[in-house]
Amino acid sequence: MMDRRLRRIARPLTRSVRAGAGRWDAASVRRQADRLLRDRGEWEIGPIHRAKNGTRIARIRSTTDAREAVLKITDVPDGATGLTRERQALTRLAAESRLEGVRALLPEVLDSGSDGTWSYLVQRALPGEPATGRLPSERHRILSEASAFAADLHGATAVPRVVSAADVEEWIERPLAVLRGLVGGGRGSREARALDRLTSELEGSLAGSTVPLGWIHGDLWSDNILVGVGEGAITGIVDWDSASQAGLAVHDQLHLVLYARKVLADSEIGTEIGRALGSEPRWDATELPAVMAGTATLPGPDEASRVQLGVLLYWLRLVEMNLARQPRTTRNRRWLDDNVRAVLACL
Repeated sequence: MMDRRLRRIARPLTRSVRAGAGRWDAASVRRQADRLLRDRGEWEIGPIHRAKNGTRIARIRSTTDAREAVLKITDVPDGATGLTRERQALTRLAAESRLEGVRALLPEVLDSGSDGTWSYLVQRALPGEPATGRLPSERHRILSEASAFAADLHGATAVPRVVSAADVEEWIERPLAVLRGLVGGGRGSREARALDRLTSELEGSLAGSTVPLGWIHGDLWSDNILVGVGEGAITGIVDWDSASQAGLAVHDQLHLVLYARKVLADSEIGTEIGRALGSEPRWDATELPAVMAGTATLPGPDEASRVQLGVLLYWLRLVEMNLARQPRTTRNRRWLDDNVRAVLACL
């Protein structure tokens, strides 16, 4: 009882401290942004939002020609690495002649750089608002259009390739080593046995097969999808720091579907992955085209086995990418229970 009372007393104080820290951080970041942009024109800096990986994001507006842009700025090493990955991906995509049909939805890099511990990236602002708030009423249209974008992006750039030992290392062995380190447990534990079975099954399914590899966004979910006001179409796809030039189509398509489920059900992504691995995964008419678009080119004797393989490969990449972007969250016991151990229990 006392613990509950203390929590009730402490909660408003915690919120107040966090709000004060947020205001102090925003003021500090604004000073750094003003300094970094000083010789790059006159910009008005809007409200500053802090992303989970520590990167601060603000919409900025030129006072000379009314251009609008998005500023990303960070003093966190992982955040700086992410900005570099995003700049490189967007630069390569802009130069890719095969992507004429989707280029209008990509941010254009206007400026980037670093000064001391601070790194920044400036992109052309795209119109629209994040699609998350529109998912409850417009899920079918949003998933359909985003799935078509992912299919066009991957299909235009995909090249068939025999899965090599290096691919097996990148897609299976390295992520599984990450999982072993996260869940701990000695040899012979339930988790260790599940991971051993998974290693054998995945390597047996993939090694030596031929799959198409092309560009993927890597984090395609409703917050990174912009839609027009009203019932407008998709107007932009943002946050490209998880992109890959040689990825499997399944990663974008399943992330799109399973994260929409997560958002609408207010669940954990591990819960949705576990359901997708069930003996009878149920995909509705809105989800099924994306799932099939992602898994159709994977090896396997039937549709069910290809979907199972795709979900497992997606999960391994998700955990590894999450650890790289949000190491503290990913190592948290509750996150591991909900998103790693819960999935292992389904295997």
